[in-house]
Amino acid sequence: MVKQQGADAIFRKNHWRKTDFRRGKKLGIGDHKVVWEKPKHCPEHMMNQDFEALPSNFMVREVCLRIQRRGFQSQRIIVVTTLLDAQRYTVPKLTLLYGLRWSGAEVNLRYLKTTLKMEMLTAKTPTMVRKEIWTHLLAYT
Repeated sequence: MVKQQGADAIFRKNHWRKTDFRRGKKLGIGDHKVVWEKPKHCPEHMMNQDFEALPSNFMVREVCLRIQRRGFQSQRIIVVTTLLDAQRYTVPKLTLLYGLRWSGAEVNLRYLKTTLKMEMLTAKTPTMVRKEIWTHLLAYT
């Protein structure tokens, strides 16, 4: 869906998907391109017509990154990205890009949720989550 919007993304790999760096087109140690198949069933968070509009398979790049944060032990994670050009988007650049999310967005989101006293949202649908967030913002103001 990200590619359909004309954008690229980098995500941490879901534990349900298995990674085997011996398969696909090898780009380096812990770095390869692989074709992912569309799931057989529509996820709960997605509308059926959106799910049907997705291609049956697509190419992604799986990369093993070593993330280091001050005050924390370094860890190895596998990320999935639509940035397929290994020459332009090297592993160090992807590591830096993925690491930026911790320096800004996620920390600020946690701060906002704590300030607005909304650590736990109870809504189940995206529409109701939006309403719940707006209600917290209105009450805070």
